[in-house]
Amino acid sequence: MSVQQCRSNKSSPKFFLIKNANCNIFSTESQRTNPWLVGCLLLLLGFAEGCGNKSAAAAPAAPATVQVVEVAQRDVPVYHEWIATLDGYVNAIIQPQVSGYLVQQNYREGALVHKNEVLFKIDPRPFQAILDQAKAAGASGSAARENPARRTARYSSREREGNCPEPTR
Repeated sequence: MSVQQCRSNKSSPKFFLIKNANCNIFSTESQRTNPWLVGCLLLLLGFAEGCGNKSAAAAPAAPATVQVVEVAQRDVPVYHEWIATLDGYVNAIIQPQVSGYLVQQNYREGALVHKNEVLFKIDPRPFQAILDQAKAAGASGSAARENPARRTARYSSREREGNCPEPTR
């Protein structure tokens, strides 16, 4: 039977279990129980459970085990650990003069550093390659500048000896 069938059937007062959150747990067609009354009855039953037969007392508990240590006087280190972020009195902004890959860091975080101290070592290979290219370009330029003078000296010495071929026309 549904709730509507229970309300429509008024001929006999029967008890029904109604599964609805808005209705009381047990109700009859003629009367409804007060929720406060049901709460008090459940509370009274809970207290009555504790008033049962107390003749069966629990056995006494075994004594607790205790460790015994000899007392000795000594220094105890006192220290505390905190999670924090530290900020120095003077915070320097470090900007490189050149860009490159860092190979080495020559200081520890939070250490005192001095002016003109080397803090990082940058990979020197790209800079060495650029230097070698510049030296090669300089040598090529000086060779190109000296080449006409050498040719002139070589051909003039051959011409004096008569070993110079005749130009073809």
